[in-house]
Amino acid sequence: MAEPEPVAAAAAGPPAEDILLPSKQQQLPSEPALPAAPLAKAEEEPREKAAAPEKAVLSPTTPIAPGVRPAAAAASPGPAVETAAAPLRRRLDEHRGLPSSTYLVMAAACLGMAVLCLAAPGLTARLMFRRRCADPIDAQHTRLLRLNGGALLVSAATSAAVASGSWGAAGQRSGDVLKLGLACQGLATKLAFSWAAASCRPLAFPLELLANGALALLPVLDLLSRRGHVGLLAELGRRVAPPQPGVSVLAGAHYLLALLLPLSGAAFFAFPYTALYHYFGYAYGHSTFLLAKLAGVADLWLIPLANLLLKDAADRGALRSRAARLLNTGQLLCAAVHIATLLPVMIREGGGWMLPVNLATWIMAFATSAAGLVVGAGAGTGAGAGGGPGEAAAEREVPAGKED
Repeated sequence: MAEPEPVAAAAAGPPAEDILLPSKQQQLPSEPALPAAPLAKAEEEPREKAAAPEKAVLSPTTPIAPGVRPAAAAASPGPAVETAAAPLRRRLDEHRGLPSSTYLVMAAACLGMAVLCLAAPGLTARLMFRRRCADPIDAQHTRLLRLNGGALLVSAATSAAVASGSWGAAGQRSGDVLKLGLACQGLATKLAFSWAAASCRPLAFPLELLANGALALLPVLDLLSRRGHVGLLAELGRRVAPPQPGVSVLAGAHYLLALLLPLSGAAFFAFPYTALYHYFGYAYGHSTFLLAKLAGVADLWLIPLANLLLKDAADRGALRSRAARLLNTGQLLCAAVHIATLLPVMIREGGGWMLPVNLATWIMAFATSAAGLVVGAGAGTGAGAGGGPGEAAAEREVPAGKED
Protein backbone atom coordinates (compact mmCIF):
# COMPACT_ATOMS: atom_id res chain seq x y z
CA MET A 1 0.00 0.00 0.00
CA ALA A 2 1.25 3.47 -0.81
CA GLU A 3 2.19 6.01 2.01
CA PRO A 4 0.06 9.17 2.40
CA GLU A 5 1.42 12.36 0.92
CA PRO A 6 2.90 14.95 3.26
CA VAL A 7 0.44 17.62 2.12
CA ALA A 8 -2.45 15.60 3.39
CA ALA A 9 -0.74 14.99 6.70
CA ALA A 10 -0.07 18.71 7.12
CA ALA A 11 -3.69 19.52 6.41
CA ALA A 12 -4.78 17.16 9.14
CA GLY A 13 -3.32 19.59 11.79
CA PRO A 14 -0.80 19.26 14.57
CA PRO A 15 -0.55 16.15 16.62
CA ALA A 16 -2.88 15.75 19.60
CA GLU A 17 -0.13 16.05 22.14
CA ASP A 18 0.89 19.48 20.81
CA ILE A 19 -2.56 21.03 21.53
CA LEU A 20 -2.70 22.48 25.06
CA LEU A 21 -5.86 23.01 26.97
CA PRO A 22 -6.66 26.51 28.28
CA SER A 23 -5.89 25.38 31.81
CA LYS A 24 -2.51 24.24 30.74
CA GLN A 25 -1.48 27.34 28.68
CA GLN A 26 1.78 28.86 29.75
CA GLN A 27 1.54 32.21 31.54
CA LEU A 28 3.36 34.94 29.66
CA PRO A 29 5.61 37.22 31.76
CA SER A 30 3.72 40.47 32.65
CA GLU A 31 5.26 44.01 32.76
CA PRO A 32 6.80 44.92 36.10
CA ALA A 33 4.47 47.10 38.27
CA LEU A 34 5.49 50.74 38.91
CA PRO A 35 5.98 51.87 42.49
CA ALA A 36 3.13 53.81 44.10
CA ALA A 37 5.02 57.11 44.54
CA PRO A 38 5.94 57.62 40.85
CA LEU A 39 2.33 56.85 39.92
CA ALA A 40 0.98 59.50 42.27
CA LYS A 41 3.51 62.00 40.97
CA ALA A 42 2.59 61.22 37.40
CA GLU A 43 -1.07 61.85 38.22
CA GLU A 44 -0.32 65.19 39.95
CA GLU A 45 1.75 66.64 37.10
CA PRO A 46 -1.24 67.28 34.77
CA ARG A 47 -3.11 68.92 37.65
CA GLU A 48 -0.20 71.27 38.39
CA LYS A 49 0.07 72.19 34.75
CA ALA A 50 -3.63 72.93 34.61
CA ALA A 51 -3.56 75.04 37.79
CA ALA A 52 -0.42 77.01 36.91
CA PRO A 53 -1.07 80.28 34.99
CA GLU A 54 0.19 80.46 31.50
CA LYS A 55 3.28 82.61 31.08
CA ALA A 56 3.18 85.50 28.70
CA VAL A 57 4.93 84.68 25.47
CA LEU A 58 6.56 87.42 23.48
CA SER A 59 6.12 87.21 19.77
CA PRO A 60 8.86 88.42 17.42
CA THR A 61 6.73 91.51 16.68
CA THR A 62 6.18 92.50 20.36
CA PRO A 63 7.80 95.93 20.96
CA ILE A 64 10.13 96.10 23.95
CA ALA A 65 11.13 99.45 25.46
CA PRO A 66 14.87 100.19 25.56
CA GLY A 67 16.50 99.01 28.77
CA VAL A 68 13.61 96.65 29.68
CA ARG A 69 14.33 92.94 30.04
CA PRO A 70 12.10 90.60 28.00
CA ALA A 71 10.73 88.96 31.17
CA ALA A 72 9.69 92.32 32.59
CA ALA A 73 8.17 93.32 29.26
CA ALA A 74 6.12 90.13 29.15
CA ALA A 75 4.86 90.61 32.71
CA SER A 76 4.04 94.33 32.37
CA PRO A 77 0.49 95.36 31.48
CA GLY A 78 -0.24 96.85 28.12
CA PRO A 79 -0.73 100.56 27.41
CA ALA A 80 -4.50 100.12 27.35
CA VAL A 81 -4.48 98.78 30.92
CA GLU A 82 -2.21 101.63 32.11
CA THR A 83 -4.46 104.21 30.45
CA ALA A 84 -7.55 102.74 32.07
CA ALA A 85 -5.87 102.65 35.50
CA ALA A 86 -4.55 106.24 35.31
CA PRO A 87 -7.74 107.92 36.66
CA LEU A 88 -7.90 105.46 39.57
CA ARG A 89 -4.23 105.98 40.37
CA ARG A 90 -4.70 109.76 40.28
CA ARG A 91 -7.71 109.49 42.57
CA LEU A 92 -5.74 107.38 45.05
CA ASP A 93 -2.87 109.90 44.98
CA GLU A 94 -5.32 112.69 45.77
CA HIS A 95 -6.60 110.88 48.85
CA ARG A 96 -3.11 109.84 49.96
CA GLY A 97 -1.73 113.36 50.55
CA LEU A 98 -3.08 116.42 52.29
CA PRO A 99 -6.53 117.62 51.23
CA SER A 100 -6.73 120.68 49.01
CA SER A 101 -8.54 122.52 51.81
CA THR A 102 -5.21 122.64 53.68
CA TYR A 103 -3.74 124.90 51.00
CA LEU A 104 -6.91 126.98 50.93
CA VAL A 105 -6.45 127.65 54.66
CA MET A 106 -2.83 128.61 54.01
CA ALA A 107 -3.94 130.94 51.22
CA ALA A 108 -6.51 132.60 53.51
CA ALA A 109 -3.89 133.07 56.25
CA CYS A 110 -1.41 134.66 53.83
CA LEU A 111 -4.14 136.89 52.43
CA GLY A 112 -5.12 138.06 55.93
CA MET A 113 -1.52 138.95 56.81
CA ALA A 114 -1.12 140.73 53.47
CA VAL A 115 -4.18 142.87 54.13
CA LEU A 116 -2.84 143.75 57.59
CA CYS A 117 0.56 144.78 56.21
CA LEU A 118 -0.95 146.83 53.39
CA ALA A 119 -3.78 148.51 55.29
CA ALA A 120 -2.08 149.16 58.63
CA PRO A 121 1.73 148.93 58.32
CA GLY A 122 2.32 151.12 61.40
CA LEU A 123 0.13 148.93 63.58
CA THR A 124 1.82 145.81 62.18
CA ALA A 125 5.24 147.22 63.10
CA ARG A 126 4.11 147.92 66.68
CA LEU A 127 2.73 144.39 66.99
CA MET A 128 5.92 142.83 65.65
CA PHE A 129 8.77 144.74 67.31
CA ARG A 130 9.69 145.84 70.79
CA ARG A 131 9.32 149.56 71.49
CA ARG A 132 13.06 150.11 71.85
CA CYS A 133 13.60 148.65 68.35
CA ALA A 134 10.87 150.47 66.43
CA ASP A 135 10.16 153.74 68.23
CA PRO A 136 9.39 155.93 66.46
CA ILE A 137 7.92 154.09 63.48
CA ASP A 138 9.91 155.18 60.45
CA ALA A 139 8.83 155.46 56.83
CA GLN A 140 11.22 152.60 56.10
CA HIS A 141 9.10 150.33 58.32
CA THR A 142 5.88 151.11 56.48
CA ARG A 143 7.46 150.81 53.02
CA LEU A 144 9.09 147.47 53.74
CA LEU A 145 5.92 146.14 55.35
CA ARG A 146 3.95 147.07 52.22
CA LEU A 147 6.52 145.28 50.09
CA ASN A 148 6.14 142.23 52.34
CA GLY A 149 2.37 142.53 51.97
CA GLY A 150 2.77 142.31 48.21
CA ALA A 151 4.95 139.22 48.60
CA LEU A 152 2.28 137.64 50.83
CA LEU A 153 -0.20 138.11 47.98
CA VAL A 154 2.04 135.89 45.85
CA SER A 155 2.14 133.32 48.68
CA ALA A 156 -1.66 133.34 48.86
CA ALA A 157 -1.97 132.95 45.08
CA THR A 158 0.58 130.12 45.09
CA SER A 159 -1.26 128.19 47.82
CA ALA A 160 -4.53 128.66 45.94
CA ALA A 161 -2.90 127.42 42.72
CA VAL A 162 -1.67 124.28 44.48
CA ALA A 163 -5.16 123.71 45.91
CA SER A 164 -6.77 124.08 42.47
CA GLY A 165 -4.65 121.31 40.91
CA SER A 166 -5.56 122.56 37.43
CA TRP A 167 -2.38 122.98 35.39
CA GLY A 168 -3.47 122.04 31.89
CA ALA A 169 -0.61 121.27 29.53
CA ALA A 170 1.93 122.55 32.08
CA GLY A 171 1.76 119.19 33.88
CA GLN A 172 0.83 118.11 37.40
CA ARG A 173 4.46 118.22 38.55
CA SER A 174 4.14 122.01 38.59
CA GLY A 175 2.26 121.68 41.88
CA ASP A 176 5.15 119.73 43.41
CA VAL A 177 7.60 122.47 42.38
CA LEU A 178 5.42 125.09 44.09
CA LYS A 179 5.18 122.94 47.23
CA LEU A 180 8.97 122.88 47.33
CA GLY A 181 8.98 126.68 47.01
CA LEU A 182 6.48 127.07 49.86
CA ALA A 183 8.56 124.80 52.08
CA CYS A 184 11.81 126.66 51.32
CA GLN A 185 10.16 130.03 51.92
CA GLY A 186 8.75 128.90 55.26
CA LEU A 187 12.14 127.57 56.36
CA ALA A 188 14.00 130.71 55.30
CA THR A 189 11.44 132.90 57.08
CA LYS A 190 11.93 130.90 60.28
CA LEU A 191 15.68 131.43 60.02
CA ALA A 192 15.20 135.18 59.54
CA PHE A 193 12.94 135.48 62.59
CA SER A 194 15.35 133.42 64.66
CA TRP A 195 18.15 135.79 63.64
CA ALA A 196 16.11 138.80 64.86
CA ALA A 197 14.43 137.18 67.87
CA ALA A 198 15.72 139.88 70.24
CA SER A 199 13.90 142.58 68.27
CA CYS A 200 10.49 140.85 68.22
CA ARG A 201 7.82 140.99 70.91
CA PRO A 202 7.56 137.91 73.17
CA LEU A 203 4.18 136.91 71.73
CA ALA A 204 4.90 137.76 68.09
CA PHE A 205 8.02 135.60 67.85
CA PRO A 206 6.44 132.20 68.74
CA LEU A 207 3.37 132.97 66.61
CA GLU A 208 5.57 133.68 63.60
CA LEU A 209 7.58 130.52 64.21
CA LEU A 210 4.39 128.47 64.41
CA ALA A 211 2.89 129.96 61.25
CA ASN A 212 6.05 129.66 59.19
CA GLY A 213 6.75 126.21 60.62
CA ALA A 214 3.38 125.05 59.30
CA LEU A 215 4.11 126.75 55.97
CA ALA A 216 7.36 124.76 55.72
CA LEU A 217 6.23 121.43 57.19
CA LEU A 218 2.85 120.83 55.54
CA PRO A 219 4.10 120.92 51.92
CA VAL A 220 6.97 118.59 52.85
CA LEU A 221 4.57 116.09 54.42
CA ASP A 222 2.36 116.31 51.36
CA LEU A 223 5.27 115.63 49.02
CA LEU A 224 6.44 112.64 51.06
CA SER A 225 2.97 111.10 51.36
CA ARG A 226 2.30 111.41 47.62
CA ARG A 227 5.87 110.43 46.69
CA GLY A 228 6.09 113.80 44.96
CA HIS A 229 9.69 114.18 46.10
CA VAL A 230 10.78 111.39 43.73
CA GLY A 231 12.51 113.02 40.77
CA LEU A 232 11.65 116.51 42.01
CA LEU A 233 15.19 117.88 41.66
CA ALA A 234 15.37 116.61 38.08
CA GLU A 235 12.01 118.24 37.38
CA LEU A 236 13.24 121.50 38.89
CA GLY A 237 16.40 121.32 36.78
CA ARG A 238 14.29 120.88 33.66
CA ARG A 239 12.24 123.97 34.55
CA VAL A 240 15.37 126.05 35.25
CA ALA A 241 16.86 125.17 31.86
CA PRO A 242 16.88 128.07 29.37
CA PRO A 243 13.95 128.16 26.94
CA GLN A 244 14.45 126.75 23.48
CA PRO A 245 14.91 129.14 20.54
CA GLY A 246 11.65 130.29 19.07
CA VAL A 247 9.61 130.32 22.29
CA SER A 248 6.96 132.95 22.88
CA VAL A 249 7.87 136.43 24.10
CA LEU A 250 5.96 135.83 27.34
CA ALA A 251 7.96 132.67 28.07
CA GLY A 252 11.22 134.58 27.59
CA ALA A 253 10.01 137.44 29.81
CA HIS A 254 9.04 135.09 32.64
CA TYR A 255 12.42 133.36 32.40
CA LEU A 256 14.22 136.73 32.57
CA LEU A 257 12.20 137.66 35.67
CA ALA A 258 13.13 134.34 37.26
CA LEU A 259 16.78 135.31 36.84
CA LEU A 260 16.58 138.99 37.88
CA LEU A 261 14.42 138.82 41.00
CA PRO A 262 16.69 136.42 42.95
CA LEU A 263 19.57 138.91 42.59
CA SER A 264 17.85 141.58 44.65
CA GLY A 265 16.38 138.92 46.94
CA ALA A 266 19.80 137.49 47.75
CA ALA A 267 21.16 140.99 48.44
CA PHE A 268 18.34 141.82 50.87
CA PHE A 269 18.55 138.46 52.64
CA ALA A 270 22.34 138.21 52.98
CA PHE A 271 23.33 141.89 53.27
CA PRO A 272 20.32 143.83 54.59
CA TYR A 273 22.27 146.93 55.72
CA THR A 274 24.09 147.37 52.40
CA ALA A 275 20.96 146.66 50.37
CA LEU A 276 18.84 149.15 52.32
CA TYR A 277 21.51 151.83 52.05
CA HIS A 278 21.73 151.47 48.26
CA TYR A 279 17.96 151.11 47.99
CA PHE A 280 16.55 153.94 50.13
CA GLY A 281 19.74 155.89 50.82
CA TYR A 282 19.85 154.97 54.53
CA ALA A 283 19.25 152.02 56.90
CA TYR A 284 17.05 152.53 59.97
CA GLY A 285 18.15 149.70 62.24
CA HIS A 286 17.83 146.08 63.27
CA SER A 287 14.04 145.95 62.88
CA THR A 288 14.18 147.05 59.24
CA PHE A 289 16.98 144.54 58.65
CA LEU A 290 14.48 141.79 59.50
CA LEU A 291 11.87 143.27 57.16
CA ALA A 292 14.47 143.47 54.39
CA LYS A 293 15.36 139.82 54.93
CA LEU A 294 11.69 138.82 54.75
CA ALA A 295 11.22 140.76 51.52
CA GLY A 296 14.31 139.08 50.10
CA VAL A 297 13.00 135.59 50.93
CA ALA A 298 10.02 135.99 48.59
CA ASP A 299 12.19 137.36 45.77
CA LEU A 300 14.65 134.54 46.31
CA TRP A 301 12.35 131.49 46.34
CA LEU A 302 8.66 131.61 45.60
CA ILE A 303 8.34 134.37 42.99
CA PRO A 304 11.16 133.01 40.74
CA LEU A 305 9.66 129.50 40.88
CA ALA A 306 6.25 130.89 39.96
CA ASN A 307 7.82 132.63 36.95
CA LEU A 308 9.52 129.41 35.85
CA LEU A 309 6.16 127.64 35.88
CA LEU A 310 4.53 130.53 34.03
CA LYS A 311 7.33 130.29 31.47
CA ASP A 312 6.41 126.66 30.78
CA ALA A 313 2.70 127.52 30.75
CA ALA A 314 3.28 130.28 28.18
CA ASP A 315 5.43 127.96 26.06
CA ARG A 316 2.83 125.17 26.10
CA GLY A 317 -0.26 127.32 25.71
CA ALA A 318 -1.53 126.61 29.24
CA LEU A 319 -2.02 130.21 30.42
CA ARG A 320 -5.78 129.54 30.42
CA SER A 321 -5.41 127.00 33.24
CA ARG A 322 -6.74 128.03 36.64
CA ALA A 323 -3.36 127.71 38.34
CA ALA A 324 -1.60 129.91 35.75
CA ARG A 325 -4.27 132.58 36.11
CA LEU A 326 -3.87 132.56 39.89
CA LEU A 327 -0.09 132.89 39.66
CA ASN A 328 -0.33 135.72 37.14
CA THR A 329 -2.90 137.50 39.31
CA GLY A 330 -0.72 137.19 42.40
CA GLN A 331 2.35 138.53 40.62
CA LEU A 332 0.31 141.33 39.04
CA LEU A 333 -0.94 142.50 42.45
CA CYS A 334 2.52 142.18 44.01
CA ALA A 335 4.06 144.22 41.19
CA ALA A 336 1.35 146.87 41.57
CA VAL A 337 2.16 147.18 45.29
CA HIS A 338 5.89 147.53 44.55
CA ILE A 339 5.29 150.18 41.89
CA ALA A 340 2.89 152.17 44.08
CA THR A 341 5.37 152.07 46.97
CA LEU A 342 8.68 152.63 45.20
CA LEU A 343 7.81 155.04 42.40
CA PRO A 344 6.94 157.98 44.74
CA VAL A 345 10.13 157.33 46.71
CA MET A 346 12.25 157.51 43.58
CA ILE A 347 10.48 160.67 42.38
CA ARG A 348 10.65 162.55 45.70
CA GLU A 349 13.77 161.23 47.40
CA GLY A 350 15.85 159.63 44.67
CA GLY A 351 17.10 156.72 46.78
CA GLY A 352 20.11 154.60 45.87
CA TRP A 353 21.11 152.97 42.62
CA MET A 354 19.30 149.70 43.44
CA LEU A 355 15.90 151.39 43.59
CA PRO A 356 15.44 152.23 39.87
CA VAL A 357 16.84 148.83 38.84
CA ASN A 358 14.43 146.93 41.06
CA LEU A 359 11.54 149.21 40.15
CA ALA A 360 12.14 148.55 36.44
CA THR A 361 12.11 144.81 37.16
CA TRP A 362 8.71 145.08 38.86
CA ILE A 363 7.31 147.19 36.03
CA MET A 364 8.36 144.39 33.69
CA ALA A 365 6.71 141.84 36.00
CA PHE A 366 3.47 143.86 35.98
CA ALA A 367 3.41 144.07 32.18
CA THR A 368 4.29 140.40 31.75
CA SER A 369 1.58 139.14 34.11
CA ALA A 370 -1.01 141.50 32.61
CA ALA A 371 -0.17 140.20 29.13
CA GLY A 372 -0.36 136.63 30.41
CA LEU A 373 -3.84 137.20 31.78
CA VAL A 374 -4.95 138.75 28.49
CA VAL A 375 -3.48 135.88 26.45
CA GLY A 376 -5.06 133.33 28.79
CA ALA A 377 -8.47 134.98 28.46
CA GLY A 378 -8.08 135.11 24.67
CA ALA A 379 -7.11 131.43 24.55
CA GLY A 380 -10.33 130.56 26.35
CA THR A 381 -12.54 132.47 23.91
CA GLY A 382 -10.60 131.68 20.75
CA ALA A 383 -12.66 128.57 20.03
CA GLY A 384 -15.98 130.33 20.40
CA ALA A 385 -18.12 132.16 22.85
CA GLY A 386 -18.71 130.59 26.22
CA GLY A 387 -15.62 128.44 26.08
CA GLY A 388 -15.27 125.40 23.94
CA PRO A 389 -12.57 123.14 22.61
CA GLY A 390 -9.91 125.73 23.27
CA GLU A 391 -10.77 125.98 26.94
CA ALA A 392 -11.26 122.23 27.28
CA ALA A 393 -7.84 121.61 25.78
CA ALA A 394 -6.24 124.12 28.10
CA GLU A 395 -7.89 122.62 31.18
CA ARG A 396 -7.12 119.03 30.23
CA GLU A 397 -4.92 117.41 32.83
CA VAL A 398 -1.65 115.78 31.91
CA PRO A 399 -0.57 112.80 34.06
CA ALA A 400 2.63 113.18 36.01
CA GLY A 401 5.68 112.17 34.04
CA LYS A 402 3.87 112.54 30.68
CA GLU A 403 4.34 116.23 30.12
CA ASP A 404 6.90 115.74 27.40
